[in-house]
Amino acid sequence: MSEHPTPAEVVTDLIRSSAVGDFAHFAGLYTEDAPVDVRLFLPSPLRIDGAQGVLASVGGRDPSNLQNVEVHDLVIHQTGPDEVVAEWEYRGYARATGRPYRVHNAIVTTVENGRITRSRDYHDTVSVITNSGGREQLLAQLADPATWAARVNQD
Repeated sequence: MSEHPTPAEVVTDLIRSSAVGDFAHFAGLYTEDAPVDVRLFLPSPLRIDGAQGVLASVGGRDPSNLQNVEVHDLVIHQTGPDEVVAEWEYRGYARATGRPYRVHNAIVTTVENGRITRSRDYHDTVSVITNSGGREQLLAQLADPATWAARVNQD
């Protein structure tokens, strides 16, 4: 029996800790040097490096904005001994908009010794940004031609 949780258990823990706003625990599931590529992030793709980078990226969020967050339709695909693909939806209520919301997500992760060593994330960032009250800022960024040049010509 392994002394570490399985990759599926780690990813399930990650998803559930995000839902309850436990961002310190969430970030602690990554190694110090884990690359996290958020491929569909708007206005342009985002690269986060390691547990501290993950904590910095989520640490500024107001956990009370997204209320009654529930995880729905969680499916975990074991694609290799250390790799899993997870698909799920968060549902809840956004205080910033006064409306219910849904966010679709998928991640491809590599987990070694109970911690995430690499992740490629695909989140509905339009929904996340809109439900966090950032719609106008996003629209302004997308209206800027420099945003499109950076997105189209990414390396």
